[in-house]
Amino acid sequence: MCVVVPTRNNVYDNRYIYNIQSILNQNYTNYRIVVVDDHSEDKTGVLIERYLRRRNISTQRAVVVKKNRREGSLANIHYAVHNYCKEYTITLEVDGDDELIGNYVFKLFNAIYQNKNPGFAYSNHVYYA
Repeated sequence: MCVVVPTRNNVYDNRYIYNIQSILNQNYTNYRIVVVDDHSEDKTGVLIERYLRRRNISTQRAVVVKKNRREGSLANIHYAVHNYCKEYTITLEVDGDDELIGNYVFKLFNAIYQNKNPGFAYSNHVYYA
């Protein structure tokens, strides 16, 4: 599984920590994280790299790509999928300011793709004001 995280300026309220932590807390280990920092002005990419290093997460497990110009979320997702995800791998996109609820999200998505072979699966979200 390849988890693509497009991010930009997510230092506020430690959103980048909640995001990455919710991914690392999954009870599923066969995945790689590809964070694409869309030219953040608040050093989001640098802080994510630092956080991953402190947690001893290898670059084989998680990579941070820092773009030197702003391209937008969709372009960054496309870039990550075509340059960092293996072909025919389940790919999940988690926005850089979002967090996964629970520890079984990846197991659920893996089960859906293993048993039903869908072309696309989508999950709703919960918004807290």
